Amino acid sequence: MIILDETNKLCLSHFYEYVQLFNKESNQILLTDDFYGDPTFGLIDISNEWAIIAGKNLTLWTYHDGLSETTTFDTQEFSDIEQLRLIDKDNISILIDPWSEYSAIWQLKIWWCSKKYAGIRRSHN
Repeated sequence: MIILDETNKLCLSHFYEYVQLFNKESNQILLTDDFYGDPTFGLIDISNEWAIIAGKNLTLWTYHDGLSETTTFDTQEFSDIEQLRLIDKDNISILIDPWSEYSAIWQLKIWWCSKKYAGIRRSHN
C-alpha cells in the first residue's frame, strides 16, 4: 500500500490500481476507485472536505453538510495527469503530460455543489 496523501483525519492510499480514502478515526472507507494504471498523485484538503486522485483520469471526492459525493472526470483533457498543485483552498492546477499531444495545464475549482474546470495553457489548438 502506498500513501498518496494524509491529514490528521483522512488517509488516501493505493495498492496498484485500487485507490481507497478512509477515515483514520473510525476506519470508515469513504471512497474506493479503480484506475487504469497506478494513480500518479493525490491530495486531501486540510479541512478534510475534499480529496482528489489523478492518473489516467481524475476522481474528486467532496464532503459537505454530512453528504459525500464522488465525481470522475474521465475525459481526453484529463488523461495522463502528471501532477497536481494546490493553488488555494478551492483551486487546483492540473498538469497533463507535457510530452503528449494533449499537453495542457488545467485549473479545477472545487465547490461542494459544482465542479468547474478551465484550460489555462494548451500546447495544441
